[in-house]
Amino acid sequence: MHHFAWTAAAGFTPLESLGGSFSSVPSAAVTGSDRIDVVALGTSGTLQHRALQGLKWANDWEDLGKFGNSAPLLFNVTIKPAGIEKVGVFVVGKGGEVNHTTWTASSDPSWKNLVWSSLGGNATTQFLS
Repeated sequence: MHHFAWTAAAGFTPLESLGGSFSSVPSAAVTGSDRIDVVALGTSGTLQHRALQGLKWANDWEDLGKFGNSAPLLFNVTIKPAGIEKVGVFVVGKGGEVNHTTWTASSDPSWKNLVWSSLGGNATTQFLS
């Protein structure tokens, strides 16, 4: 995976390799004013996560330990009035079930101890073939 950024003051940054080996497109969510979280399906079949905080990427890709048959979908959730920011993740898993989890935004670059739940279903990923 590769990354570049753009600012009005400096234009485009050089293309930066983030390493990893993936079988899906990535999904990204902005969590706070200086953080971006990225998740993609690794060639191992499990979801991989990495965070950009400020100008620094987390040291390496974190294996979330969740099998997927599709590209993940990330989305932001803000719980008002408490102002709690969360990131939700959907991914099609084994047997076509749709799996879901949320992570509460923090300064920790890791998404440790995620709790996944199945929403059931019989989704297909035939379009990937």
